[in-house]
Amino acid sequence: MTLRGAIIAESLLVGFVLEQIPLTVTRLSRTAIADPAPSQPAVWTLLEFEAEPSHAEALSTHLSTGLASPGWYGSFEYDGDVWVVFPGRVFRYARANASAHEEARLYAHTAGVPEDQCDW
Repeated sequence: MTLRGAIIAESLLVGFVLEQIPLTVTRLSRTAIADPAPSQPAVWTLLEFEAEPSHAEALSTHLSTGLASPGWYGSFEYDGDVWVVFPGRVFRYARANASAHEEARLYAHTAGVPEDQCDW
């Protein structure tokens, strides 16, 4: 199985570099957002990617240092586990764990992520 996820390019801090963690971009798209948070632009560049599962911890740790705040996160999943990465905070839980999902969703609200963007 392959780790799969997405990062919104506009969520990254200026100067952030993600290197030494090999990612394969599987889809690159631009999309207009109907109701962005006040800190978010109305058009996003979405980078969907795949990576080897062995890079999950390094990816989540490094990404948590490169996300802008407020209102941004990145996410990926592998083998039934979900990683939701915020600036300075990472949630990892089994997809079937409803209470852990709810904990990440509630944290997202305190981090400025609108409810309709909590789609991990």
